[in-house]
Amino acid sequence: MDDFFVSALRTEHLTFGDEATMVAAGKAVCSGLSNGKSSDEVEEGMRQASGLDPEDASKVVKWSLTVYCTSEMPHYYGLG
Repeated sequence: MDDFFVSALRTEHLTFGDEATMVAAGKAVCSGLSNGKSSDEVEEGMRQASGLDPEDASKVVKWSLTVYCTSEMPHYYGLG
């Protein structure tokens, strides 16, 4: 499941992670969707792949991740 596009949108003047982190999070989302996981499970997988602690996320930066998986419609996931 390597064929996907990930775009990160900053909602504050702080940078979340780097491109490699975003790609890891995107892969977690696409993998979760292709395996039929629930939205909560997909979001948890994305959070783990990003290395963000859920409590730290809301304190450090608000961000959104839009993932386009090859066989899926765009999905929006946000932390913070």
